[in-house]
Amino acid sequence: MNKIVNRYIGMIVVAALFAAGMMFLNKEAEEVAGKPAIDKQLENIEAFGRLYGAVRFFHPSDEAAAIDWTRFAIYGVGKVKVAGNEKQLKEALEELFLPIAPTLVIYEKGKKPVHPKIKKSIQVLAWQHYGPPGLDTTHFSSMRVPAVISEGEPVTGDNKLFEEYPPINKKIDRRLSEGLRYSLPVVLYQKDGKTVGSTTKSSQGFENLKNKIDDMDPNMTSADEDVRLAGVVVTWNQLSYFHPHVGRAAGNLEDFGIALKEAFDDKTRADYLTTLAQLMELTEDGHAMSSLVQSRIVGSRIPLELEIVEGELTITAASDGIDLKAGDIVETVNGHEAIPFIEKEAAKLPGSPQFKQWMAMDSLLFLEELKMTVNRNGAIHETAVSSGNGGFVDEYGHNPFQELEPGIFYIHLAGNVFHEIEQNLDELSKAKGIVFDARGGIFLEDKLKDLIGHLTINPVQGPKWKIRQTTVPGENMATFDGGHDTIQPLKPFFQGKLIFLASKKSYGPTEQLLSFVKNNRLAKIVGEQTAGMPGEVQTYPIPGNIKGIMTGVEISQADGTPIYGVGIKEDITVTRTFIDVKAGTDEYLQTAMGLIR
Repeated sequence: MNKIVNRYIGMIVVAALFAAGMMFLNKEAEEVAGKPAIDKQLENIEAFGRLYGAVRFFHPSDEAAAIDWTRFAIYGVGKVKVAGNEKQLKEALEELFLPIAPTLVIYEKGKKPVHPKIKKSIQVLAWQHYGPPGLDTTHFSSMRVPAVISEGEPVTGDNKLFEEYPPINKKIDRRLSEGLRYSLPVVLYQKDGKTVGSTTKSSQGFENLKNKIDDMDPNMTSADEDVRLAGVVVTWNQLSYFHPHVGRAAGNLEDFGIALKEAFDDKTRADYLTTLAQLMELTEDGHAMSSLVQSRIVGSRIPLELEIVEGELTITAASDGIDLKAGDIVETVNGHEAIPFIEKEAAKLPGSPQFKQWMAMDSLLFLEELKMTVNRNGAIHETAVSSGNGGFVDEYGHNPFQELEPGIFYIHLAGNVFHEIEQNLDELSKAKGIVFDARGGIFLEDKLKDLIGHLTINPVQGPKWKIRQTTVPGENMATFDGGHDTIQPLKPFFQGKLIFLASKKSYGPTEQLLSFVKNNRLAKIVGEQTAGMPGEVQTYPIPGNIKGIMTGVEISQADGTPIYGVGIKEDITVTRTFIDVKAGTDEYLQTAMGLIR
């Protein structure tokens, strides 16, 4: 399986932790400007959200395949929230969804659904989702798959993603609200290349619906309440139905209700991003932080590096021209005690504990201004640094490919070094030792595989991967495609002592490289546990001009040990000290050199 992960440079710290639990308003908030009470509006939107995902992802009508679901979410939220009772809610939902799904039935609790009579044929259609649906069609795919009925069962041809197919009469039967239920077919008959079930009335309704959606303001932003509420609807459905990690998706209806309430109360775009991030945090998916990456301007990064050293937030590198030095202890940031602030912010972010800590620190460096109280050798002073002063700082300044001392090489894999590796294969094969620096993201995957080939004399297996195959909602209804990569040995073999440096900044393909190393004992891993965010990602549009990002593949080590949300454990731990930071010592490299010598 070809594994390529886009590069992400930094993520954003989200602010304003929302109160746990649903915060319904008091009855005295009833009916303002003709609208129902806030809690009723939220109940209506929750009902809309439940139906939205089912129809969008599992109902294979031609209309469902043709609608703009992002804009429809915004339009639909605005229509249902004004319903004052269950009767009006039912009418609003039918007006929205029956043009898209004419065979859908919305009915009252305690009654039985009565589906319209339709002409049957021998041809049917149903959705198949190979991984999560979205914008990436290289690793993942969704399609409406045709089948022919033979002896009462659907039989597919070559035009399919996988073998599993839902039963002909399969329906989704679920709760919408306190008084409403719905029944939705997931398999539709086809005739003359079109899905069966549409009527003259529904077809006209669909054209009207499309026209209304097309007439919506194309410049709507998250300042609009409906955009924010629709963003929660879209994100919750995407994660709850398709996040690959069992038990970690934001699929709980209570979480959905809380997020809707937060979106309703949000005042700014930053508030809205916070709400989405809180929903994504429930997945523990570090890749989700990249959903907010468009908020970053890389060149405006404050030119510092931060780390927790001996329990203190510490500057480990600073660019020239700034009155800060490596080893300075940061006691406060923008008026907050530094360590409690980092811990509080990290708790809001998706990902492993070590990744959250890194993101909480790194995100400070993307603020327009960072005011700090700094302790330098016992002397306290106030300082402020602004963005736009140089961006990233090379903490150690190592030449990416160098011979540190006779027979011992250092290779920084995030640098442009693979040409030099190829030019020096013979020398590297005879080296006493090689230190491969994998602290960070490495994205030339094919080159990494070639490198692994030189580290072994036998074929080696990499991490296990698994992609969910979905035709109907429900965790127990999915099947999985999976396997692992095998890399063949390449000559010459690097026979010296091999060390890989790793940290919480090692993620994506870097972790897949280190999984090969760990599983097959190709080298020692020195440093810290990695970020815990391997595997390909899927992207999906969220209302408000946001591109959602989620893990799409489940990755584990060869023995089944999880990597996602955990990381790869180092063999030898490096603990940084004030003395070494002040001296500019690379403790990781120093430890590795000691092992080789």
